[in-house]
Amino acid sequence: MRVAVVYVSAASGQLRDAACEVNQAAACEVARGLERAGHRACLVPVRDESSLERGLGGAGFGAAFNLCESLRGDPARESEAAMRIARHTARVTGCPPEALRLLLDKPATKLRLAALGLPTPEGVARDPGPIPAERLEGLEYPVVVKPAREDASIGITGASLAHTPEAAAARASELAGALGGPVLIEHYLPGRELHVFLAGGAEPELILLSEILFELPPDSPRLLTYDPKWRVGSAEYRATRVDHAPLVDPALRDALCEIACRAWTGLALSGYARLDLRLDESGAPHVLEVNANPDLSPAEGMHEALRAAALRFDEFVARQLDWAWSAASA
Repeated sequence: MRVAVVYVSAASGQLRDAACEVNQAAACEVARGLERAGHRACLVPVRDESSLERGLGGAGFGAAFNLCESLRGDPARESEAAMRIARHTARVTGCPPEALRLLLDKPATKLRLAALGLPTPEGVARDPGPIPAERLEGLEYPVVVKPAREDASIGITGASLAHTPEAAAARASELAGALGGPVLIEHYLPGRELHVFLAGGAEPELILLSEILFELPPDSPRLLTYDPKWRVGSAEYRATRVDHAPLVDPALRDALCEIACRAWTGLALSGYARLDLRLDESGAPHVLEVNANPDLSPAEGMHEALRAAALRFDEFVARQLDWAWSAASA
């Protein structure tokens, strides 16, 4: 089958440069995997609407492997990109546009998870602009202050952990000035951070559980920030690693898998996804993030999870096409 591998060719903004380079690496890796699986892969770089239409229009692709995370450097348009791709071929891999749109809105995602009866840290969303500290006095501290509508951990640093209403208000104002948009302020959970990797169609399959290990100085926040993900060689990058075979007792493992599978179904996910969870003071898991279409470049989490689970990458990408066909036929 002739398959378009659609990815972001350029991004705007220094913070997105590294993510864009990783996205291109993922596209090349996916194309190689599809070729090994017997398909004919064609790279389709996308910067804006015009380049997307030029790359896909009239090309007669049997399917599209969607790695496009933005249009014109705007991640809020990721779902629009998915919709535009679907106009050219019914078989599109990954999560559908509706799910992509919801997951980029963190407060809306928290509300949906709560409606499903799934636990998330207590928190509040605030519109951009100055926030009086007294409006944040009812929260349980410390808290994590992060952008409500950004991905790739943009805007999350060690300064995101605030221990007082005044510090939280100051960090919220900094984010509003730097990035614009609303902020999400959540109670910081001190326990282990565990990730659940899933893949599938209407029903998910568990790929792997992993744990983020923080080998940081005692006074450093145990947060998975921007630097450990994207600034290779930074102190935070070197001090943060992933354990793909964590010691997890059966009860906790069952709870993590149940939460992840219920979130998959309730949020209408498809293809592949990663749920980031953290344990609270009593050891109970809460959902921090739901990541649709996580990065597939060779050095990143989903690819590493597949290797750790002894799953061949070419088989994984080929199965994505099967699940995309099932979704299109439903």
